[in-house]
Amino acid sequence: MDEPNLFALCIAAFASVFAVLAILAGAIRLLTLVFPARPERRIDPALMAAVSGAVAVVFAGARVTRIVEER
Repeated sequence: MDEPNLFALCIAAFASVFAVLAILAGAIRLLTLVFPARPERRIDPALMAAVSGAVAVVFAGARVTRIVEER
């Protein structure tokens, strides 16, 4: 009975994984071309001042260092 060649199996497995990863990379590249990332929106200065003022009233002596919008 012929046993499969271990080296040939390793090469075939490597080639299969490489092909699948190449296809996935191409799909991701295509999706990023079709749906580009939106530019980061700026926070309104009036909103920033309102949040800073509210934090200063509730927490005396505290200051706002960063405001991040979460969706």
